[in-house]
Amino acid sequence: MRRWDGASNNSTMWDERHADLLMRAAELHEANRQLNELFEFRPAGPPGLTAAVIKASVQYKERLNAYRMAMERFYSPTLLDAVETLSAHDRSGVAEALVFLEADPWCFRSGYLKQRILRLLRGVQLDPDEQARLRDALLATLSAGPRIEFREACRTAKVCDSAGFRDRLRQIRDEHPDRGTRQRTGWMLEALAVPRTNGSGHP
Repeated sequence: MRRWDGASNNSTMWDERHADLLMRAAELHEANRQLNELFEFRPAGPPGLTAAVIKASVQYKERLNAYRMAMERFYSPTLLDAVETLSAHDRSGVAEALVFLEADPWCFRSGYLKQRILRLLRGVQLDPDEQARLRDALLATLSAGPRIEFREACRTAKVCDSAGFRDRLRQIRDEHPDRGTRQRTGWMLEALAVPRTNGSGHP
């Protein structure tokens, strides 16, 4: 588990929330895999017909129900409500959003939700502790490989920018053994160098 700057008094709570989120993500990933598996090994015949036969099977209906339940557990009302509050520039959703980014769950459509959360965090004021936690989450994205949400991560880096953060980015860019990590770090540094006018950035 990554460190949460300034949150040592609440470490147990954070650990439980992150672990629960990752567990639900794993359940959704597995349910989605099992559902798709039915179509990977379908019998020979016209595609439309064989798909219809599979969807009429008891096994398909059971796996579809398990998938839907896993979706509801992962994309819970608590999580979705937090995202909606952010869209209204309401800070009450910040804590849940940061937990999501810190845990970095990987499952069906999680990258799209990370994109949205990263974008919405640019519309609220973060306190120093929240900025430190966001910096840690952004640093973790650098070595996570190519991600759909990385462009938003670079843009959002502006809201938690600091001299120490840039120093750490330069160190990773110059010293990390992985070429992809060095490249992504360079993109984040380039995004930070762009004046923050209309909230845009790039790599």
